[in-house]
Amino acid sequence: MIRNYGYCDKEGYGFIQYIIKNYNIKTNLTIINKYQSPGISSLLKLSSDKKNNNIILINFEETKQENILDKKIKQFPNDENYIDISKFNLIYRYGNCYYLKKNND
Repeated sequence: MIRNYGYCDKEGYGFIQYIIKNYNIKTNLTIINKYQSPGISSLLKLSSDKKNNNIILINFEETKQENILDKKIKQFPNDENYIDISKFNLIYRYGNCYYLKKNND
């Protein structure tokens, strides 16, 4: 599966599996891939987190000038709504993949 769907590339299958296993995620998770893809939520039997409390970002690059936690990201390519990543805590990062959890503020 990792060969076909990637670890922290393509659809991020390996990274998502790691997060599900190590952070005890049961069903609700929002997965946002920078590169438009069909997604793998159904393959992993996940439903979208309607409240966006748990987010996984796949293929998002960070630079010295642009911190990922300062961005606003569209959940869907043609969507007009953005998710303000500054309202999340970074829980785990591997390369260009991030697991974020909404602040309790």
